[in-house]
Amino acid sequence: MKINARFWIWWADGWVKLTLRRGDVLRMYRGGPCDEGWTSHAEEYRFDGVFVTLRTSTDGRDCDGRFSTDRRDRCHVLDLRARFNEHDYRPPGGGGSPKWREVSARQRDYSAEAMGY
Repeated sequence: MKINARFWIWWADGWVKLTLRRGDVLRMYRGGPCDEGWTSHAEEYRFDGVFVTLRTSTDGRDCDGRFSTDRRDRCHVLDLRARFNEHDYRPPGGGGSPKWREVSARQRDYSAEAMGY
């Protein structure tokens, strides 16, 4: 039996419905100049038939210097509509959004590293 992963995500100030088949990888990017420098945000979704894995990466520079993050979360296919989102309203058609569970996370503050912190 083939199971597709169908779920809603919040992307660029609006709801987007994703559908992934087993083995699919979807990458999305946004970013550009901002008031103090630049910013970038990337999300990668992978579906192995049981879990959807989300990798979120950010990078940017502002008045405090460069800062980047990398985080991995995953959600069982049965939990793709289990959570009400941080924006306090539901995706179109009701239901919820994925109940992500953190697998790993890291961050880098390049200025702090240069100062020996």
